[in-house]
Amino acid sequence: MNLLSFFVLAVAAIGLLGFALVSFIFGSMVAHARARRKGYHTVGASLVIGWGAIGWLVAFVTALTVWDSLPMAYASPFFGIATMLLTVWLLPRRQVRVFGPRRGGRQLVAAGWITGFAGGIPTVLGLLIVMSPINSLPDALLVALTVICGAAVWFVPAYLMVSIGKVAKRQPTLEAVLTKDARAPVLYLRPFDSERQPFVMGEFSRYASFYRGFGWPREAVSVLIPLENYLAESIWQLVGPFVALGSPDDFIPPVSGAARRYVKDDTWQQEFDQLARSAAAIVVEVGNSANLTWEFEHIRHNGWHERLILLTRHPSWQLTKSAVAWAWLQRLMGFSKPSWAEFSSKLTRVGYDLNPTDPGPGSIVSFDANGRGIVLTTTADLPRDYTETIRAHVALIAE
Repeated sequence: MNLLSFFVLAVAAIGLLGFALVSFIFGSMVAHARARRKGYHTVGASLVIGWGAIGWLVAFVTALTVWDSLPMAYASPFFGIATMLLTVWLLPRRQVRVFGPRRGGRQLVAAGWITGFAGGIPTVLGLLIVMSPINSLPDALLVALTVICGAAVWFVPAYLMVSIGKVAKRQPTLEAVLTKDARAPVLYLRPFDSERQPFVMGEFSRYASFYRGFGWPREAVSVLIPLENYLAESIWQLVGPFVALGSPDDFIPPVSGAARRYVKDDTWQQEFDQLARSAAAIVVEVGNSANLTWEFEHIRHNGWHERLILLTRHPSWQLTKSAVAWAWLQRLMGFSKPSWAEFSSKLTRVGYDLNPTDPGPGSIVSFDANGRGIVLTTTADLPRDYTETIRAHVALIAE
């Protein structure tokens, strides 16, 4: 094999492997989200990805030993995707609802170490055995690349699990936050199943500094930031403690965002009443759920609607080239957002007067004393744009 042929083969193999692994990552995101929506908590849904990694390994070894086909070996992550999606489809729907303080951080740390060593080491050893003997430099390079990728399938998720678990163990409770900070809180409302969906999807140069999470966004990809992650720090600085009721399906509290209180199904409405009654502002991204509709109705009934702050979609969704692809991925995950017309119609039915004409991305909408919608701004973009508008509105209604 001459140098040019080896170079072409290496580029083709790396390109196919990269495409397959990226596809496996996106397949894992879809499978994880679908498993969560069927009632499986973070660790349980992550096991589906582990099962998919085993499916990938089986297909990879079979391609090399039985079929003796390198292209099939590099395409084997697609077998892992099929394994994950089939597993999610076969899983029975269940309810995993945990009440009270979250203590899953220690379990997640332990699961991460087990995943890394119990999965990664056998995978590396198995690949070395299957791909031996190594008789040439091209063989050595392909073996090294394959072993690194095989180890990453296990060690990268393991590292993330350990890191997230450690942070989760240090998360303050809502009670501790309110004891420490005497300011009136800002209450965050949302449908639980969409709270981790990205609010911002924009350019690295503009939004990377507002990213709060694990790893670091890369210049080559769009920055994805959930709403509470994006606004939490600025709300704490300019308005007050950022708080929320936690989803009973959470295994651990989100590691960046609002401080949460986890309450029982038969007491959540009383707990919501207590938080909403004391809140300086009640922030909600446009969304839809039965509990959210009840909360809107309760706010209107008690006359707290002037403190209600509605946020439309962030303007980055209009500017980013990846927005269409991400919207398609969200549909595959089972997430959907109502249109403004659908959202305003539901609020109208519970006593609000909200214009059905969409005010556009980057808009902040509240209500006057009569429950009539008022647009506070249509140009919000950076976190301070949102929080300064909220702070000004809070000050106005407090006069």
